[in-house]
Amino acid sequence: MRRLRSARLAALAAACFWWQVAFAQAPSENELPTQHERAYDNGDRYRGTMRDGMRHGQGRYEWAHGHVYEGSYENDLPNGQGVYTWPSGAQYVGEFVQGVRHGQGRFIWEPGNFYEGEYTFGERTGAGRRVRQGLMVYEGHYVAGVRHGEGRQVEASGDRFSGWYEQGVRHGFGIRLKADGSRWFERWVEGDLQQAWPLAENPRCSLVEDGAAWMFLGDGCVDGKAHGQGVAVRIDGRLVRPAVTAVLGRLLESETRTLFSVEPNTP
Repeated sequence: MRRLRSARLAALAAACFWWQVAFAQAPSENELPTQHERAYDNGDRYRGTMRDGMRHGQGRYEWAHGHVYEGSYENDLPNGQGVYTWPSGAQYVGEFVQGVRHGQGRFIWEPGNFYEGEYTFGERTGAGRRVRQGLMVYEGHYVAGVRHGEGRQVEASGDRFSGWYEQGVRHGFGIRLKADGSRWFERWVEGDLQQAWPLAENPRCSLVEDGAAWMFLGDGCVDGKAHGQGVAVRIDGRLVRPAVTAVLGRLLESETRTLFSVEPNTP
């Protein structure tokens, strides 16, 4: 009996101990998000959940001058998924981190005109695409809000260009698909077109790698094969080698740059 009574007392003491631990770890009533509706002296209004006097959870904030944010809050700042609307009707729909656009999002200027893609600390940085009047006009990489890296663009003429950009302008090599169906290989320097060549296989200066034909622009040819220093572009326009060495129709190892397809409706 004594052993049974001791065991029961020990079990009761353990239960009390763990209940106290759980109670100590549980949030107090003040720490739990609760629903609020507030009007501020400057005319702003907030309706949503708060914790410890700060906006926390889901809510809607309306500024007196017409801006509106609705979405997730954490410690008084937009954090997570949300929608920010300007008085003009422009709208950002996407991810926020500590009050700034960060992650995937879409910025809509007006119906049919928008950017969608990556944001980094409030700026377009990463992969994205710009659409105007429902038609894609640029798709590619951005850094600090400007085109930078690999990208492709649809021009007003109907031409399609795929190539490299630096600081918002074309710089390096690219492929143009003209509205008439012809393909051109182009070289750009700081936004200015320097040279353009019809993209086609040259049977008098052949260059083949992994079974694919390339166009070679370089020192010369030997016995109908590319030979020497130059530039090479695969005939399908998907790969460019800006500085190559060709030896009797074969390429030595060199830097390869990829290009988006200029064909409509292709990745």
